[in-house]
Amino acid sequence: RLTAIDHYLPTRVVTLEGRIYKFTYSAGLPPRASRSIEEVVRIAQKLLERAQFSQCVTRSEGEPFYRNFIEMSRRLIDNSGVDPAEIGTVIYCGVGRGYREPATAHQMAAHLKLKKAECMDIIDACNGWSRTARVTESLLRNNAAKHILVLSLEFNRSPSLRASPDYTFGDFHPAYSMRTLDEMEWRVWAATMGEAGTATLWSKDDSRQWYFDYDCEPYEYADCSCTLVNHQEWDLEPMVLDHVHGGEEFFYAYGKRIGESIKAHLPPLLRKVQHYLDEAAVVVPHSLSSAVYEWIFREIGVHEKAIYPFNSLGNCASCGVPTGLSMAIKQGRLARGQRVVLA
Repeated sequence: RLTAIDHYLPTRVVTLEGRIYKFTYSAGLPPRASRSIEEVVRIAQKLLERAQFSQCVTRSEGEPFYRNFIEMSRRLIDNSGVDPAEIGTVIYCGVGRGYREPATAHQMAAHLKLKKAECMDIIDACNGWSRTARVTESLLRNNAAKHILVLSLEFNRSPSLRASPDYTFGDFHPAYSMRTLDEMEWRVWAATMGEAGTATLWSKDDSRQWYFDYDCEPYEYADCSCTLVNHQEWDLEPMVLDHVHGGEEFFYAYGKRIGESIKAHLPPLLRKVQHYLDEAAVVVPHSLSSAVYEWIFREIGVHEKAIYPFNSLGNCASCGVPTGLSMAIKQGRLARGQRVVLA
């Protein structure tokens, strides 16, 4: 049972125009390049508009995002009616984190004074929350815990991160500084990244079972990645972009490939559970290019039920689906006892 859910958004709104402006800093483009900076800006705008990106939200200068998130999570527990001592497991599932180890869940549980909870992190990029929901269902059904708190804090645009699109305007900037037009295929999508945090409290309830289905293509890991500085030591084959970034940490995403993969793999999964789609009050996709999901949902016939967090928040990584779920509740589109389908 979904006992409680909430989301935290930072205060700074960045519009499409604000993101497009940064592409004018493409210092890496050779002075005698056959295409001008104006061409880079034109293509970037076309791609982002086609994805239906209009704005995202990011931290304001000096915003105490971590403290705000912990306070929001504490209020969620207080208002849920669940005794904190009965929260047996805390799972953190975000890409964003401040430490490699131990599990970020330990630190958050300590601040929330959940002294007896078992803590772990589950990392699966933007699919982290959905993957965690599947693990959570198994833990609850096997009586490993009565209540499980799932946390995610995707504040990945820190100016301290070389992988962040907001790091600098240098020649090898991960998002905005194009040296060739071919690089736009994988650089431009970092511009859509927003920031958000979510807290979800799941409780054991055997009266209604959850349903999961996956179609996994492991080799598509190369379509989108956030590397560590030592990634070359872990590559059996050279990473496709090593010649661009070498040993740096960086983020890249081949947006067109990802979209084609979603269109190939998601519709058959949804058609298998048409009865769930008919019952559902809302359908919530990941916050990636709402145009891709809108095309699918129109094909399936559930577009009117869809919530698209991407349109106003950008790509919030693992927070995309739970933020959309929380938005649906706050907007009165989803009530206790109703079915929801998450993609």
